[in-house]
Parts: sequence; structure tokens; C-alpha cells
Amino acid sequence: MWSLKPDSMEIALSAAKTISQWNRRGVSLLTGSSEIFSLSHIWQFGLVRQGFSIHTVDCAIRFDAYAIAEEALRNEISPEDIHDKITVSRCFTPYQILDEMYHNLNKQHKPDEIFFILAPAKQFFDGDVAEDEGVFLLKKLFNIFKEFQKMSVPLMIVEKEKYSHSAFQPFFHHTLQLARPLFQLNVTGENAAKMVRKIYSVKMSTLARETA
Repeated sequence: MWSLKPDSMEIALSAAKTISQWNRRGVSLLTGSSEIFSLSHIWQFGLVRQGFSIHTVDCAIRFDAYAIAEEALRNEISPEDIHDKITVSRCFTPYQILDEMYHNLNKQHKPDEIFFILAPAKQFFDGDVAEDEGVFLLKKLFNIFKEFQKMSVPLMIVEKEKYSHSAFQPFFHHTLQLARPLFQLNVTGENAAKMVRKIYSVKMSTLARETA
């Protein structure tokens, strides 16, 4: 388990190390405070810099193309060069999420391809979805995660630790047991926001030198 310490530069260095050291075999989980979604953008940018292509399944309007562009400009790189390596599918219902994940699982996988899924559980607890239906469909999603793991297809799940719905904790517990490795941003509130902003303020090239 990887956990960020409450020091802004330590977080920046840990973020760079994580990008370079993740083995990208099967399912991993990034969880913790709400700033995990901002952190996931930094990771996607860093992975593209390493030569990977990213496909992000955005389940709750969490993907921010402007954040990627700003990170590219900070590193004196054309945003278009980064965005060309990141594709995004936005899903607004449990069925769209399941269809997209089935498609990603069953297609021909490229050696340099990495999948991210942002806030996958939220739509399953939507008021328009019957409770028993949402629980049933959420189990299907977890079974897809297990297939990603079995096939060693790299998938980074980015999800909060808590939802009020009673079905979330069993789903999250099983995901915790499945994911290897687990990454946790264990600081909250304004401190977490400040620390992630600190990562954005340091060029990835500088971090790479510090962690070499």
C-alpha cells in the first residue's frame, strides 16, 4: 500500500515515483480524499510522457481536459501532443458504464495501453436506478474488474472511500481486496488541495531528476 505523507514536496516526489514504479499489471486503486481525481490527471500526464496511451472511462464528469493542457504547458509541451494520447468515454448510466467496460475488456489490447475509470460507483446509486437493480449491476462491474485482473490488463480505478448507500461498502471492500497495488491520499480538506496544487507547480522533469 502506498500512502502520501502530509508534506507537499513529499507528495510531489511520491507522485513521480508512483508513475515510474507502477507495474501496470491488472487492477490498481487510487482512493482517499476528493483530490484523488486531480492527482489522477497528473498520473495520466506522466504516463503519456513515458510513452503510454490512456483510455479514461469518466463516470461522473471527473475528467478535466484543461488540467491536462495546463500540465503540458507547465512542462513546455504542446497540449495537443498529450491529448492525442488520451481518449475519454463519458458514461452517465450503469448500463453505459458496463457496456464501455465490456468493450474495453474484450477488444484487442495494445502493449502501451492503460485504462483509468473515474468514480465508477456513483451512477449505480442514482435515484433513477432501483436499489436492487443498482446492487445487481454493481456486482457485474466488479466481475469485470476481476477479468481485467485475470488478464493482467492495466486498469487504475479512481474512487472515493465512502458513499452513503449501503451497497457501496461491500463493493469497495471487494475492490480493496482485488487491487494490487493500492494508492491512498490520506489527507483531507484544504491541506489535500494545497498539496496537489504543489505537485502541479513542479515540472515532471524536475521530479524525475529528484527521484532517479
